[in-house]
Amino acid sequence: MENKKKHILALYPNFNFNDLSDVELLKLKPENDLVKGFTSNRPKYFELKEIIQPWDESIFFDLCHLLGLFSKSGKELNLVIYAITYLYQNYSINTIIKFVANISDINYSPKLASMIISAIINNELMKNPEYYAYCCSNFKVFTKDVEKINKNRIRMIKNRGSSKPNDQIKLKQLRETCKTLTLEDTKDYIEKLVILHNCPQLENVANILLLETYDAEELKEIIKFYNYACHNTNEDEHYFENISLTMSTGNIIQWLPSLEPINLVLGYLLKVCSTFSGTGSKIMIDGILDPKNKHIILTDQNGCLIGKATCVYHDSYLFCGDLNFMPDILDNMSPSDEREYYYTYMLALNAQFLSLKRRGYNFNEIKMAMPEYMVTQSIRGREDINDFKELLSIATYFWEEMDEKLFDHHEPEYKTKSIN
Repeated sequence: MENKKKHILALYPNFNFNDLSDVELLKLKPENDLVKGFTSNRPKYFELKEIIQPWDESIFFDLCHLLGLFSKSGKELNLVIYAITYLYQNYSINTIIKFVANISDINYSPKLASMIISAIINNELMKNPEYYAYCCSNFKVFTKDVEKINKNRIRMIKNRGSSKPNDQIKLKQLRETCKTLTLEDTKDYIEKLVILHNCPQLENVANILLLETYDAEELKEIIKFYNYACHNTNEDEHYFENISLTMSTGNIIQWLPSLEPINLVLGYLLKVCSTFSGTGSKIMIDGILDPKNKHIILTDQNGCLIGKATCVYHDSYLFCGDLNFMPDILDNMSPSDEREYYYTYMLALNAQFLSLKRRGYNFNEIKMAMPEYMVTQSIRGREDINDFKELLSIATYFWEEMDEKLFDHHEPEYKTKSIN
């Protein structure tokens, strides 16, 4: 501690250590002029500290530094003070901790401070503090990439020699980006990243992944994989037809086309292992690349995901995975809802079963990875119960015992190939 004081005094001989706690002293960084900024607005800092009475000096100091209390003046300083006061008066302790926990080593940036202040005042930070912490920790990477992408877009517009008013407006907008980073700007960064990789159809996937994983690097790998799949997947070779059924409730169950982008994010949405980096990544990858694999999704009348299953065709049998439900659906599902969902799933399985038979695919067993009683209860009393007789006559059940081949974690082949 004494060495720290000597270091500060060597650079700022008149620095006053009165009223300074050990925590605050340790936070001061002479090498980046934080001591100088702290000195300039020291009275405002202690005045605000007296009003707020923070429970944690370290968190309070980090927020003051990051939002610009030691760097601003005039009206801008008053806005910083208002934002910090608003944060402590309207946000829970847990929310503030979630946000500050991963940003203590970030240096002040005017652009970043503006983003955080806006997020605080508009209550955006309250909705997802971890997401904003992620944005802050990757701020330099985001802005650098956005600037690079925008320069490329500016060059493309100029190269085509267009003088259309809309193009001039676009040029102006592109040149003015990155003045602030907001939630929408960050989403826009990911969307531009997708477009840059010639996958505009993945824009919605990008937004889902950003919010579910906070991992732009994983998104880049998924884009690379999707590019590979587009070059190496033949929809005509798939064993399963792209069947879709609409129920009287408005729910829709469909066998997804291999290159349907939602295949990429089902594991993230359902909080299961079949994500790109998860232990069940093979389930997701094979559902796109392997003609003997197919994902099935159940959605409500608004298109919101209810659940998902995977089916695999083997030479001697058909494997039908259990329904994985969205967490909020699972938490609030009534027994009658569950029976209706399984009945819908059985209709989809039966339709595919009959289609396979009609097209000459023969097998003598259907392995159902689900409770037998759920299958029985879902079709009991239905007018079309007899339609399931042939399927059920060769069905076997092994709930919670999954086919080992589905869960083999392997390095996908596409990662070793380059795509032009």
